[in-house]
Amino acid sequence: MASEDHVCNSIVLDSTHAVSELCVFCAKSGTDKCVLRFEGGHRHPYTVPYSLLFETMRRKPIKFLELGVFRGASIVAWRNYFEKGRIYGYDNDATALSAIPTLPDVQCSLVDVSKRENLVAALQRDTADGELFDIILDDAAHERRAFTRRQALFGLASELATTLGAAVFQEPVPYNASFPTDHPSYQGMLTRSQENVRATLEPYDLILCLGADLLRMSVYSPVEPLPAHARVLHLSERPWELGKNYNTEAAIAANVRETLRALLPVLHNHAKADDRAAAQQRNQALTTDNWTQRYPQRVAIAQSQAAQRPLTAPTMLWHLTRELPREVIVVEEALTSTHALPHYLQRQDPDSFFGLASGGLGFAIPGAVGISLAKP
Repeated sequence: MASEDHVCNSIVLDSTHAVSELCVFCAKSGTDKCVLRFEGGHRHPYTVPYSLLFETMRRKPIKFLELGVFRGASIVAWRNYFEKGRIYGYDNDATALSAIPTLPDVQCSLVDVSKRENLVAALQRDTADGELFDIILDDAAHERRAFTRRQALFGLASELATTLGAAVFQEPVPYNASFPTDHPSYQGMLTRSQENVRATLEPYDLILCLGADLLRMSVYSPVEPLPAHARVLHLSERPWELGKNYNTEAAIAANVRETLRALLPVLHNHAKADDRAAAQQRNQALTTDNWTQRYPQRVAIAQSQAAQRPLTAPTMLWHLTRELPREVIVVEEALTSTHALPHYLQRQDPDSFFGLASGGLGFAIPGAVGISLAKP
């Protein structure tokens, strides 16, 4: 028996020159789990260790689950690899799930595994036949930034939107954090056109601005973007932005996350039955008319313009954004194409999309370098 001085605490696998059958399956399907990924892009050297772990099970009738499947490239690889297996996948991106092809003995479900109760319910549903999963592979929210305070803040903001039955818009200048596009309340990004923003906000009588600049615009227009009848509540940690350009009924200088953390229990405990019913009715209306519901229509527009030359902005941006890996950060200086980009760019991470805070040219390259240093 070896002494404590000779205990092996780690094993290093050098897979530089190794190629397994799983490597080939993953390369062909386009998943970033393999360094042989033919189409390039982001790659990880995972397939050789996976082969060592899973090879003895690949021809057995196992039950396999992957958490975080995005558009299903890895699901295609697992379907080919586990010849007799039943393949399950969970993801919180409904648009991405819709792109996964129909495959035999494959079941992919919309599940937000960051919420324990959702994951438990899904596992109970998919093991109700009495058969547990033989393998559960976690590839969901594996980056550190998914667990930052900013992510927690957006969880609170999402809860607030649902509690109030409120529509959510992203500020017109995207140099701050981004709201998730797949949230049922999310309507899209406001533009820098005062006329367009005025028409968009006209149906609303109360605007709550959380942390962002209040309707920052670029070029002068005689049209005010804020409707005259709209009341404004502005919560920010930057006092300079409060009440600066627009009449604000309540301007609160405070930490946004801690304020929401204190506010939400009050709303839950003191909301009247009529208020809850009205919020539920608004939420129901939002589920049929939001960013996610409009996305297929915008894809159809891009596809209808595919034959035009030169390429139209919708066609180019649809093709570009649909190939981006989930963990990418987009730095935008699209100028004339800026209006179309938010219609196609799916975002779940608050730190996934940044643009210039004001007008100007030449920001994108130094901006991308700076953000890559801050978010390696």
